[in-house]
Order: sequence, then C-alpha cells, then structure tokens
Amino acid sequence: QCARAGFGDPSMSKREIHDHLIGAVDVVKDISGKVVGFGSTIHKCPKEVSNGVLRATGPKPYFAGSVIDPVYQGSGAYDRIIDARLQRVFANKAPAILTRTQQPKVESKITQALEVAKLRREISDFKLSRTPLQGFYGRMLTAEKPKLTSNSPYTKLDYGRGDAYVLEYTIEY
Repeated sequence: QCARAGFGDPSMSKREIHDHLIGAVDVVKDISGKVVGFGSTIHKCPKEVSNGVLRATGPKPYFAGSVIDPVYQGSGAYDRIIDARLQRVFANKAPAILTRTQQPKVESKITQALEVAKLRREISDFKLSRTPLQGFYGRMLTAEKPKLTSNSPYTKLDYGRGDAYVLEYTIEY
C-alpha cells in the first residue's frame, strides 16, 4: 500500500515494487508504528544501473527504490532513509554511490545530506555526475510530473517516454 500510494500509481505490480525495493531496506515508521516509507540499497555495477551507458565496472552502493506515503512527504522521512543509507556507505568507505531517478528532489536531498556530512567531517568532499537515460522506464513513474524551475537539468527529460538520470556521487574521505 505504501509503495503504490507513494508512487501515486495504484496499478503498480508486485513485481515492479519488488524490483525497486530489494537489498538492504530502511524503514521509517510513524509514532504508532505504521510504515510510512522505505528505501533499499544494493550493490550494482554502473554498467548494470545504466543499461550499458556507463562503462565503469565494479559494484558500488546503489540507492534503489524509495517511497514515502504521500501523507508523510515533507516530514523528513526521506531524509532519515538517506541518512541511514549514507551511514552504511561511510562505514564501509565506499568510494561512490549510484542512484537512478526522474525526481530532482532525490538529487537535491542526497546532495544536501552529503553537504552536511562534509560539515560533520564524515567525508572531505564529493562530486556529482549526471548521465541521461532516454526511455529507461518506458513511462513516468509517479502520478504527477515534478515541479521544475526553468534552469533545472530535469527539464531536459521526456517524462512520458520514461527518461531518467543516473546519478553517481564520488566520495573522498
């Protein structure tokens, strides 16, 4: 229920939800114990994440699917998921993380969390590279297109076609 509500698509199949949420799963609950969001992290090669567009080899932490119940979006639940994921990345001194998204908020939230990690001296620096994937998903994954500013790189995506970006953050410790 949480996944279908969060993505805004009640027709999502169990298989599609499973494909987004495999690996180490971080769960966020409200005060009553109700699951309001979750995200998964697995190790994948950049080539696999990008359907061969990226040529780099060697598995890296890949922030796979994340979803927050719409009632709890904006409550900090996604920030908690990112923080849990990053703590595992830092503990293992992973040199990079990957994710794939149609949502500028995903990029923004990960970037903000890495900036905070720099201030806390958990990392010394990071760099972001963004690689477009045309038609990767075959459709827009959410019910509504994100609100975009005119200078956002996400304006270049064709959401109806299913375009996305692979984001690779290289991390220095």
